[in-house]
Amino acid sequence: MAAKPVVLTGRTFDRKGDAETYYLDQSKRLAESKEVLKEGEIFSELKEIFERYCEYTEYSIPGEVVAFSAGNKTTEVNSRFLTNICYYVHFSDNSMDDFSIKKALTSIANHV
Repeated sequence: MAAKPVVLTGRTFDRKGDAETYYLDQSKRLAESKEVLKEGEIFSELKEIFERYCEYTEYSIPGEVVAFSAGNKTTEVNSRFLTNICYYVHFSDNSMDDFSIKKALTSIANHV
């Protein structure tokens, strides 16, 4: 199977895997710093990724995207609890939600 590129407004990755590696590394840095991104290049890229993912999956966004953060998320899989770092998107209505960068990038790469 041919590699699927991920094309964003300001950055292009030749393969979806390259984009995943890049944004997973960014999530680790963001989680370690406990920073909440409200502007800048990574904020703009994450906003584009999230909004395109929502558009392609017809997910209703509860408000304007105003920030991103990253932190640990624990999920139960087959009666075992796993903890991973994930992105959190913050909305103008003061709510926030986690989202999978891998699923979002897959959706973008598959949307032609």
